[in-house]
Amino acid sequence: MLIYIFHYAPPNLISTEQRHSAEEVFLNFRKLKSPYELCNQILESNTNDYIIFEAVGLIKIALIREWPSLSQTNISSVRDYLLNYVISKPNLPPYVKGCILQVIAIIIKRGSVNDSGQARQTILGQVENLIMTGDLPRKLLGCNLISAIIQEYIINFKSTNIGLTWETHFIEKKIFQTGDLKRIFKFCIGVVDELIKKDLQEDSITFLKQLLPILENVLEDVRESLNCVPLEIDKDWQDVMLVPAVLDLMFTLYWKIRENPQLAHHVRTCLIQMANLSSSEMQFKEIEMQYFTNYMERFLKFITSINIIDEEANGIANIIKKLFTSFRKKFCSLPSDMLKTFLEQMSRLTYMFLENAAQEESLSIGECLYTEALDALFDAWLYILSEKDLFSSEFFKQTFIQIFSIYLRCHLSPPEGIRTIEDKDLEKEELDNEIADKDKFKEHLQIIGIFGRQIPNYTLPLLAQLIEDRIFKLRENLNKLVEQVESFNTMKNDSLPRLYEDIHWLVLMIGNILCMESDGELALIPTEIMTYDMEQVQQGKVDMNLTLQFLASSENISSPIDISIESVDHVIRLVASIFRLCAIEKTAMSVLSNSILSPELSCTIIWFLNKWSLHYLLSIEYHYLEISLTFLHTFGDNTPGALWATNFLLEKIEFNINAFKSEPAVMDETIKLLISLVSGPKKANYVLKSERFGHIINLATKGQHDFPQVVKRGLMQAIIQVAITVQNKIDQSYWIQTLQPLLNKFKQITSNENFLQCYHQEEIKIQVIDILEYFIGVSQGARGSEIGLLYQYMQSILRELPNLISLYHNYQDIVQLILELLFECTNGPEPVLRGLTETEATQVSEIYLSAIQNYARCNINRLTIDSTAEEDSYQDILLLMKLLTNLLCENILQDKTVFLHGLTIIMPMMTTDLLKFPCLCLYYFQMIMSLCKHGPQKVIDLSSELLQPLLASVELGLFSFGQEVSMLCCNIIEILTKRIFQNIQDNRPKSQIMAPFLNLLITVILTHHIDSNFISNVCTSLYYLIRCYPDEYNRIVQNILSTQSDQQVVQRLADAFTKLTENMNFHSKHDYRDKKRFRNYFDEFICNVQGIHHERNFLSIIDACFCHSKRSKTETFL
Repeated sequence: MLIYIFHYAPPNLISTEQRHSAEEVFLNFRKLKSPYELCNQILESNTNDYIIFEAVGLIKIALIREWPSLSQTNISSVRDYLLNYVISKPNLPPYVKGCILQVIAIIIKRGSVNDSGQARQTILGQVENLIMTGDLPRKLLGCNLISAIIQEYIINFKSTNIGLTWETHFIEKKIFQTGDLKRIFKFCIGVVDELIKKDLQEDSITFLKQLLPILENVLEDVRESLNCVPLEIDKDWQDVMLVPAVLDLMFTLYWKIRENPQLAHHVRTCLIQMANLSSSEMQFKEIEMQYFTNYMERFLKFITSINIIDEEANGIANIIKKLFTSFRKKFCSLPSDMLKTFLEQMSRLTYMFLENAAQEESLSIGECLYTEALDALFDAWLYILSEKDLFSSEFFKQTFIQIFSIYLRCHLSPPEGIRTIEDKDLEKEELDNEIADKDKFKEHLQIIGIFGRQIPNYTLPLLAQLIEDRIFKLRENLNKLVEQVESFNTMKNDSLPRLYEDIHWLVLMIGNILCMESDGELALIPTEIMTYDMEQVQQGKVDMNLTLQFLASSENISSPIDISIESVDHVIRLVASIFRLCAIEKTAMSVLSNSILSPELSCTIIWFLNKWSLHYLLSIEYHYLEISLTFLHTFGDNTPGALWATNFLLEKIEFNINAFKSEPAVMDETIKLLISLVSGPKKANYVLKSERFGHIINLATKGQHDFPQVVKRGLMQAIIQVAITVQNKIDQSYWIQTLQPLLNKFKQITSNENFLQCYHQEEIKIQVIDILEYFIGVSQGARGSEIGLLYQYMQSILRELPNLISLYHNYQDIVQLILELLFECTNGPEPVLRGLTETEATQVSEIYLSAIQNYARCNINRLTIDSTAEEDSYQDILLLMKLLTNLLCENILQDKTVFLHGLTIIMPMMTTDLLKFPCLCLYYFQMIMSLCKHGPQKVIDLSSELLQPLLASVELGLFSFGQEVSMLCCNIIEILTKRIFQNIQDNRPKSQIMAPFLNLLITVILTHHIDSNFISNVCTSLYYLIRCYPDEYNRIVQNILSTQSDQQVVQRLADAFTKLTENMNFHSKHDYRDKKRFRNYFDEFICNVQGIHHERNFLSIIDACFCHSKRSKTETFL
C-alpha cells in the first residue's frame, strides 16, 4: 500500500498527508542502524521489486556508513550473500540487479584498502568461472558485475562516494589498473577469441553486447587515468596491448559484426583507442614501431577490401586521425609501399566523404555521418601539412587539387558542378534562426582555404575564371530583365537563384583562400599567398599597369572586360571581380526592384570585403619579412588605390544600409566592415579623407527612423571612433558636425513646452529612442579616449536621463535604453566616463544617483514577480546590476554612494522567484562578489537592514541555484571571513555577522544537504570561519556530540573534529601553514564524518536547526 501511495496513487485519491506519511516511512527506513538481518528477511520473503530495491539500497547506505565498525567476516558474508542471491534470481529486473551488483562492487573496492585486493581477485575468479561455465543469463550477469567493478574504480559521476579520500581513491585505482584491470582485459580478449572461431549465433551476439563494452571501458579507463592523448602504455601493459594477436582479434571481430550496429560501434571505439597508443620509454620504441606497422597493415587490408557503411565512416576517419596523433613522426619509417597505399586510401576516402557530405547537405539529413567523418579526415590532413617535410610534396599537390576540385564541384550547379540543393526563394533566403553558410561550414571552408593556398597556381586562376563567368551571366540576365520586364517571373525562378548560389559559394571559397581567420589576432596576408604573388612578379607574369587598369575597370559594368587577363595579378583579379559584383548589384538596385537581389549573396560579399580590407588594405610593411610589391603599389599607403578602395568600401556600406536595412545579417556584416575601417590609425586617416565619409555622417545625423538598432549604434560608433583614433586631426568643428545635430534635436524635443503633454505620442517616442540609440553608439565608440571635448556633449544628454526615466517609466523599452546608455558609459576596459575631473565626477555621480532614485521610485511596488514572464522581461534589472558593478569596479567614481544606494534598490527586488532566472541570478551574485572583493570592510559595516538580506541571499545561493552560484557564495563567505580574520589580527573589533555560516557549513556537511562534488569548495570558507570563531566552533562540536548516545559514534565524531583543527594556532598572524594543513585534513574529515551513523534525534535536531536557519534568513531576504 505504501508503495502504491508513494509512486502510483493519483492526487484525487490520496491526500497530501497520506503521501507525506508514506514518504516518511521510506526515509526513516533508510536511517535504520545495522539493518542487515532485516534486509536479509526482506530479500528472502518479498517479491515486490521496489521493496527489494529499497532493501538493497539500505544495505549500501549502511555499509558505507558503518564500515569502520564492521568485522571482515560480516562484510564478507554480506558480499557473498548478495552474490549468491543475484545469481539465484535470474528474473530480477535490471534496475534491481544493477543495484545489487553495485553494492558488491562497493564492498570489493572498499575492502581492497585493507586486504590489498585479495577479495577482489577471489571474486574475479568466481566471475570468470561463472562466465566460462554458466548458461547465458549467468554469463551476462558476470559481465555486468565486471562492469560494475570497473565503474567503481573509474571515479566519475557514476562512481559511488564510499568514504575514501581522493588520495586513497587514486592509489586503489592505480593498483587495480596495473593488476586486475589487465587481468579483466586478457580474460575478455580470450573469451572473444573463442567466440569468433565459429559462426556467431543469437546467444553469442547477446553475450557480446555485454562483453564488448567491458573492453571499451578498459581502454577508455586507461587513457583517462593517464590523462594522455595519445594513450601512453606503460611496461605493465606492453605484453597485452602491443601484441599482434590482439590486433588480429579485434579486426577479425569487426569483420564479422560490422553490419550489426549494436555491436559494431563498441569494436570501432576499441579500434580507435588502439590506434591511439604510444610509449614514452625509449626501450619500447622499437616495439611501438612494430605495433604501428602491424596496425597499419591490418587497417589497410580492411579498408581496401570493403565498401564503407555509412555508420562506420566516422569511426574509420577517427582511426586515421588517431594514427597521426600517436605516430606522426613514425610515418616516414613505414615501408614506402605501405605509406603510399595509406595516403592513397586516405585520399580516396576524403574524396568519397566529400561527395557524400554534400549529398547529406542537399538532402538536409539530420544525422550528418559523412560530415562528421570529414571533420576527422580534415584534421588528419592538417597533421600532414604540419609535417609536410616528411612527405612527397608532388603527391600532396595532386591530392589537394583533387580535394579542392571535388569540394568546388559539390557546391556549384551543373554543368560544372553537381549541386542538387533546391533553389532558394530570394524573398525568404535566410530565416532569422537559420545559420549562415559562412558560419555553418566555417571549419570546412577554412580547411579548404588552407588546401587552396598550397596550390595557388591552380586555385586562383580557376576561381577567377569561374567567378568571372558567373558574373558575366548575371550581368546578361539582369540586362534581359531590364529589357523585358514581362520575363521577370520566369527568370527569377530559373537562372538567377542558381547563379546567386554559385557566386555565394565562390566568394566564400575565395575569401577563405586569400584570408586566414584572425579573430582577436593581427590580420596578416597568408604566407603562401604572399610567396606566390612575389614569385609571379619575379617570373615576369604580372604587368602592374594592366593589373591597375583591370582593377579600375571593375566599376565599369556597361561593357565586357577588354584587358589581357593573362598578365593581371591573380589576387587582384579575384578582388576586382568582387568589386565588379558590387557595382552590378548597385546598378541593378537603381534600375530594378530590390527584391531581385539576393540578401544572402550581399551578406557574403560584405563579409568578404571586411576580411579582405583587414588583410590587404593598407598593409603595414614591418609586419612581414617580405611583402609583395603588387600589394603595396595597389592598396598600400600613399597610393591612389588605397583611397579609391576606401571610397569604394564606404559607398558599399552606404548602399547596403539603404538597400538591405530589413536584412539583419547583411546589416551586421556591413557595420562590422565600417567599424573595422576606423579601428586602426592608417585606415581611419583614409576614412576621414574620403569624400564618401560625409555620406556616412549624414546617415547618422539626418534621423532616419527606419534604420535597425545595429545600424544606428554602429554608425555613431564609427563616427566617434574614427575621431578618437586620429585625435590630433580632429577639431571642434568635427563634433559640431557630428554630435551637435543630435543634441539640437534632443533639446528641441525635451525643451518643447508641450513635451510633458505629448511625450507619449508615437512620433515623439520614436525620436527619443533614436537619440538614445545613437548616443549608445557614441559611448561605445568613445571607449579608450580621454573624454575631453566629448564630455560637454555627453553631459548634456546624461543630465536629462533621470527625468526621462520618470517620464517614461511605463515604457520598458525606453527605460531599458536609458539604463543601457548609462551602462555603456561605464562599460569596457577604458569606459568613456573615465579620467573625469573632480567637478565632472561630482556631476556624473549626481546624475547616476538621480537616475537610480527615479528608477526606484517608479518601481517601488515591483515586488510581485509574474511566474509566467520570460527572463527578457527583467532586462532593466539586469542592466541596473551591470551598471552598479561597473561603478564599483571601474575607476570612475571614487565615492561608492551610488552603488550602495543602488544596492538598496536591488535587494528588495531580488526575490527567490526572480533568482530562478539563471542570468539574473548569476549576475546578482557576481555583483555581490564584486562588492566584497572591492570593499569587504564596507560590506561588514553595512547597516543591518541591508546586510541581513544580503547574507540571507548568500545562504540561499549556497544550495539553490547550481554549482557556479554556490562557488560564488563560498567565495563571498571566504572574502568576508578573511577580512574579519585580518581585523582580529590587527586588534580591531571582531564582527559576528559571519558566525551563523559556521554552524550552517558544518551542518550541511554532516547531513548531506550539499552535493558531494561541491563540498571541497567550502574548505577555505570553513577554515576562516573556524579561525574567526573558535569558541563558537567548540560549542557547535559539543552540541553535536551531546546529541549522540552511542559512545562509539561520539568518539569517532570527536576524533574527526579534533583532527580537523589539529596543530592549528588560533593566535598566529601567519595562517599559510595552518591553511595548507587544514586543506590536507579536510578531505579526510569529510570521509570520516559522512560515514558515521547519526541517531534519529541528532538528525532531527540538526535538520531543525538547518531548516530554521534557512527559513528565518530567507524570510528576511524575501
